[in-house]
Amino acid sequence: MGDEAEQRGVLLRLVSLAGDEIRSLADAMFAIRVMRSPQSRQQILEFVKERNHAFNPHRNAVDIEEINNFIVACRADDESFDLLLEAIETRTPRDDMDLCRFQKLVATLLPRALVTSRELRELLALKPGTVVGPDQLAVGMRKATRGQTANKGDGCEPANVREAMLFLLDAPSPEEGLRRLLRFADWLAELASVAGDDPSIAERLRGLAVRVGRAHGVSPTQWRIPVEATLQDVADAASATGERETSAEDAVTSDRSQEERSQARGRSAGLNHRERAARAAQAREERRYLAGDNGSSVTTLSPHERSLEDLRNALERIKSRIFRDSTIRRRALDAAKKALESAGPLVVAVSEAASEESEQPARDDLLRLEDDLRERFEALSYELATLDSLWSPAAAKKPCDRLASEAAGFLDAGRRAIRHVT
Repeated sequence: MGDEAEQRGVLLRLVSLAGDEIRSLADAMFAIRVMRSPQSRQQILEFVKERNHAFNPHRNAVDIEEINNFIVACRADDESFDLLLEAIETRTPRDDMDLCRFQKLVATLLPRALVTSRELRELLALKPGTVVGPDQLAVGMRKATRGQTANKGDGCEPANVREAMLFLLDAPSPEEGLRRLLRFADWLAELASVAGDDPSIAERLRGLAVRVGRAHGVSPTQWRIPVEATLQDVADAASATGERETSAEDAVTSDRSQEERSQARGRSAGLNHRERAARAAQAREERRYLAGDNGSSVTTLSPHERSLEDLRNALERIKSRIFRDSTIRRRALDAAKKALESAGPLVVAVSEAASEESEQPARDDLLRLEDDLRERFEALSYELATLDSLWSPAAAKKPCDRLASEAAGFLDAGRRAIRHVT
């Protein structure tokens, strides 16, 4: 595929074009001189097939039907139509009126995304379809659109990951389409990390999503699902689960004898007592975490040092084993998010120090340190948001490992930063 065609935004709605729309494109294409004879169409076909071997339209002795088949064959990928357009344009004068009419019709029927053909092809090359079935795509699309309806033509449903991505890109604005695609890729990565056979797919998908976003001036914080939205999803799911469990317990209890009910109340009282004891122990643990292992308050630390120490202690408690208990899990994640928020002023302080520094290379060092801190901060926020949506130790293991790795990097950068701002 030519470099110019690869850098064009992906054509949208090609996969969902109605029959009359395809025919109108075919009529406009046939009006261009180079598409009127079988001999010149053969040259166009060879141009496209040379660059995309998968392009293989059905041939037809009827001119308009053959052109119709060209367009239908282009729906199988995101390269062929642009190659077809490139072949026609290179063989037709720029001011040709028929070509101009055709180009205007293409622009009307097939808007373009910000994402380029090359970028979409790189995402699909990671084979994200191996970790998700067609029946699961709707879940990921709801996550990506945050519950809104994606523009999917006349009620079309995606048959595969590529079609889902194209439907998501077809948003009210190109910028929103890009954000939806990146959220969908992020959802696929999380699914791959939990259920996929190849764990590397998850990391490569995340890395590529971040790179594609930044290529279009969009940082991860602008498209990743906020913690608040994730928490609401989890709360809704937990509420529904709780209601089902309560109904089931009521149905069973209604059939118990009086003696069984009495035994059940005894067991319930025992559970409540153990829960209160566990909560008290948890509170003591939180006080130790805030005061230090020896019980003495860390009053000698500067505010930035204290925030880093609090963050280190909070993040060290995020282990996959705490996901066996919903109460411990909730408190640990809440404490970690609060501790991370308290470390935010350190990042701001480094930014201010960099803007005030006039000497080189000290200024560049501070700017690099600021970038490192911001990226690590975003990564920690993202991993905590991911863990908010998980409930089992098995599902939480990999995100916990990633969190520990990012925590080590942030804490190291934070210690270096403190030397410049205190």
